[in-house]
Amino acid sequence: MAFYTDSIARLNELSSNRKERILCSESELPGILWVLLIGGSIISIAFTYLFGTANHTVHTLIVTMLSALLSFVLFMIFSLEHPYSGSISVKPSSFQRVIAAHSRE
Repeated sequence: MAFYTDSIARLNELSSNRKERILCSESELPGILWVLLIGGSIISIAFTYLFGTANHTVHTLIVTMLSALLSFVLFMIFSLEHPYSGSISVKPSSFQRVIAAHSRE
């Protein structure tokens, strides 16, 4: 009887964890937040033109580095928004290793 109760408890926990992973994988940033992120990036880059320097090479370098940084941040947000797809994703082998580790216990 104790084995049956423990098995049911583990199955309920497994089901709950699976539902939570599915819910997390389907959630996305709202469109208005993307507008804010992209709009804020554009405004930040536009502000760099108000702080001109005598050396145009230095100014171009600053604008380029800020643009690259903001582009990378937006790319990372987009990539991490979909954790189970794309080149940066959680692979099935990760789950298989966790299952194998728990089965040895």
